[in-house]
Amino acid sequence: MFTQAVLPTQSLPGQIILTDKRELRSWAQHYGVSENQLLRAVNAVGDSRFRVEGWLKYQGLLIA
Repeated sequence: MFTQAVLPTQSLPGQIILTDKRELRSWAQHYGVSENQLLRAVNAVGDSRFRVEGWLKYQGLLIA
C-alpha cells in the first residue's frame, strides 16, 4: 500500500501549520530539528516560517 508523505509546502507560503503529527514531523525533518524544538520555536515566535527559521538560527539549531 502506498502512502503519500505530507510535505511542508502544503501549508500556505510563509506559514507553518502544525495541525497534525505528520505535518509536525515533516516540518521538523525539513529543518533538521526535533519536534519539540520546532514546537518551542512556533510557540516563541508564531507560525511565520521566516520567524521560525530566524529563531532556530538564533538558538544555534540551524546553520546558514
